[in-house]
Amino acid sequence: MINGSRPKIDPLWSQYIYPSMLACGGIVSYLDSIRGTDVKIFGKIRRVPGKPYGTYKSASKGWDAESDLTMRRIGIPIWVGALIWIAWAVILAVTVSVVGRMRRNGETPNQYLEIFEVMYRIGSLIFGGGQVVLPMLQTEVVPMWMKKDAFLQGL
Repeated sequence: MINGSRPKIDPLWSQYIYPSMLACGGIVSYLDSIRGTDVKIFGKIRRVPGKPYGTYKSASKGWDAESDLTMRRIGIPIWVGALIWIAWAVILAVTVSVVGRMRRNGETPNQYLEIFEVMYRIGSLIFGGGQVVLPMLQTEVVPMWMKKDAFLQGL
């Protein structure tokens, strides 16, 4: 409905629709998690009827510095993890510097290299969900590769 089908909805409404859907999903999950339990409502303890559809377990113990269980569960030695991190950092530094140097020299970078650099940089430097990534992605992608309307419809 947002991308042009009937009835027509303004693309800017997506900023209200998706958070509303997330909130509704959270409310439904919460209500499902309390089914079959005793809940205090207006000072009285009442039994919520039914059984939950999902299984809700308590939180795990978390990181334990004394146990190597987490390292064994991950399955790679620390030196392999360090090597992966170094490879990530080198790829990030090389692509950013090559594309940046080409732009400063007035050259047009290879389009595939430029797309890779933008997506790799955004994916590497941003932590969070779509609400964090999308503004940076919009500033990088919209002026060069697509129109704003097409970007908003893709949400």
